[in-house]
Amino acid sequence: MAGDAELFAGVWRLVSYETREADGAASQPFGPDAVGMLIYTRDGSMSGQVMRRGREGREAGAEGYIAYCGSYRVDEEAGEVIHRVEASLYPGWVGSEQRREYAFAGTRLTLSAKLRRKGRQIVSRLEWERERNPLDR
Repeated sequence: MAGDAELFAGVWRLVSYETREADGAASQPFGPDAVGMLIYTRDGSMSGQVMRRGREGREAGAEGYIAYCGSYRVDEEAGEVIHRVEASLYPGWVGSEQRREYAFAGTRLTLSAKLRRKGRQIVSRLEWERERNPLDR
């Protein structure tokens, strides 16, 4: 890996998860205290999880949780990281490519995606803080 791809390697902790609708309305789908971890390895593997605190029961647990893993590659020209999903809480994501725009600022990584939910266009934005970087060793 070279260039921006090297910057991804490491463990990241979720700082915030926000969605914004076309009219500018913002929300925090998993609340203000969502928890998450994102791991990128130097050899191209990735795993990500995000959860809402205080989930109770199996159904609420699944609704308030995002989890998937697989491989990734970086398209610097497009400014995207592409996650190739091998396993996911959402069966429809298995075998898919989840594309995320990315931006680095100091020890922070922001991933954004344009999505359609219930017929509406939204932008999902997750901000991550680097916990540790295997290149620091």
